[in-house]
Amino acid sequence: MKFRMFDESYIENIKKYTNYTGTSFAVIGAVGIIVNILLPKIPIVLFGGVLLFSAGLVSVYFSYAIFKKITLTILQPFILLISGSAFLFMPLKNDLFILIIILFYLFLDGFIKSAISMALRPLSSWKYLSYSGLFSILMAFSILLGWEFTTKWLLAIILSINIFFDGIMLLRFSKKII
Repeated sequence: MKFRMFDESYIENIKKYTNYTGTSFAVIGAVGIIVNILLPKIPIVLFGGVLLFSAGLVSVYFSYAIFKKITLTILQPFILLISGSAFLFMPLKNDLFILIIILFYLFLDGFIKSAISMALRPLSSWKYLSYSGLFSILMAFSILLGWEFTTKWLLAIILSINIFFDGIMLLRFSKKII
């Protein structure tokens, strides 16, 4: 007899959530990268706010639509919505504030993904979530270590790349869940 921590319906819900959210994040991140390359003059507060807030809304929608209750999947959208709201509703031109919001998002995102991956460890694809958390933390450290030389344009690209890779990770996770 094989012990399973999760029943089949819960695993199916995780598959649906990671598939839909992963596709949405990959599209939002790719659009963010393309827009930032083609239109680098868009203010980071507007760009970062729309990017993070839209990813948060998509994630909240799929989380509630699939699970019909609040689960661990609500943590990442919560961070996305708070960070996006800080950009959109407190549009300070202070570079340090922008940097702190981005670091807040990346560090919390990384640590939460790592914690959730440990909870999902019985599943075969828990490593993808762990790698994504590590990637977010490494991006935060790279910004922190080079903050004097980090331009606003680079920060927007890093946010877009992080959301894009979150999407790819979620898609890989959904394909290899069992």
